[in-house]
Amino acid sequence: MITNVEINNNELIGTINGSVIKKKPFLLTVKSLEEKIASIHYTGTSRPRSDFVEKMNFPPMSLAFYSFLFQTGTIPTEEEFLSTYEYLYSAHITFSDGKTKMYIDNIPIFWPEYYRGRLLRTYPSFIREVHFLCVLRECGLFSNVRYSFEFDLIHNTDIIIDYNGKTYYLWLTLDTDKAKWGLKRKLQKLQYAPAVIIKMNLSRAPLCGDFKLFSLNTLKDLQICLDNNNADSCSYIDFIEKR
Repeated sequence: MITNVEINNNELIGTINGSVIKKKPFLLTVKSLEEKIASIHYTGTSRPRSDFVEKMNFPPMSLAFYSFLFQTGTIPTEEEFLSTYEYLYSAHITFSDGKTKMYIDNIPIFWPEYYRGRLLRTYPSFIREVHFLCVLRECGLFSNVRYSFEFDLIHNTDIIIDYNGKTYYLWLTLDTDKAKWGLKRKLQKLQYAPAVIIKMNLSRAPLCGDFKLFSLNTLKDLQICLDNNNADSCSYIDFIEKR
């Protein structure tokens, strides 16, 4: 099983326990990705929710998303995301009673729709992430644009960019109370700086099909932030120079 997926500019890299198993060209463009996103019907917000399941520690969800991207060259639909997750973590997930009950690491979920709802409410964050990565890659401002599942898992960094000879660590989030609470908890473990916190204003973000995406205005604000080495002029970006 692939344990890490990296995107390094125009290359997809799959590794198993630190050993590279395959490199592929990363061919997704903003245009082709937006066409795919617009074709996906999103059901996450309408899925049932269980407070118990929402607070559970699940095996990392992003690995399923990026493993599918590595294997196919494009992003998964909802069902492809769910099936890839179940395949990757088949050792952790078991079903009983004709798949009407399920367990993760022997902890009962009681009803699989709770688990599916939890996964699919996280799914849009991966859509936003890979879309903004493509925006950054195509704009020509950055000498390097990278993503690493392992680095994200350990350090909560979504995208790494090089700009004017300096490396920046981007954290993508929503401008909501829940996201702010989660961000505050994650920032306690901040190890790499400068960290640039980019918050999506949901009321202003452009819609692509059923998904809100970071806009070109976000890119402009990011450039201003990096040129000034602060985020004083950007209300939806925070800049953390040192831990």
